[in-house]
Amino acid sequence: MNDDASELKLIHAAQAGNKEAFSELISRHVSYSYRVAYSILQNQSEAEDLTQDAFLTCYRKLAGFRKESSFRTWFSRIVVNLCYDHLRKKRREGALLGKISDRDTATVKDWMDNVDQSMEIKNALKLLSDSHRTVLVLYYELDLSVKSVAKIMNIPVGTVKSRLAGARATLREILERG
Repeated sequence: MNDDASELKLIHAAQAGNKEAFSELISRHVSYSYRVAYSILQNQSEAEDLTQDAFLTCYRKLAGFRKESSFRTWFSRIVVNLCYDHLRKKRREGALLGKISDRDTATVKDWMDNVDQSMEIKNALKLLSDSHRTVLVLYYELDLSVKSVAKIMNIPVGTVKSRLAGARATLREILERG
């Protein structure tokens, strides 16, 4: 039995309430989902927490999975959405902290720790918007196709291409400014 057929069988069993099938399904995607979360958040403990949250969300929403896309794409969308929610919450908390402390402190924690990229690129990536950074990470770091990125982010292919072009141009500008 090929992988697609066995995964489909696991999905059906998990949707029917088989916890072992769900566990096997998740174990097939745990590493990939962590890489997606870490690529966006750039923080090991936050990525681990968000990956766990994604499993819980997946469990709650699995009955609604309609198999219109692959399980990996559907599950990746859950991970990306949770990461976006987390980043928005951190920004709101940071803004509130800034108002309370009355200081002009950075609200973004050094979320690029231990990344295998140069310090210059790390600093430049921090300046990109979440949508630009996510598109770059999914496309270049995780080596996904434009079509896959579009499915994961739930946006049209043309928007992915536009964001990639915009992100590359912005990154180039930042790096040229030095």
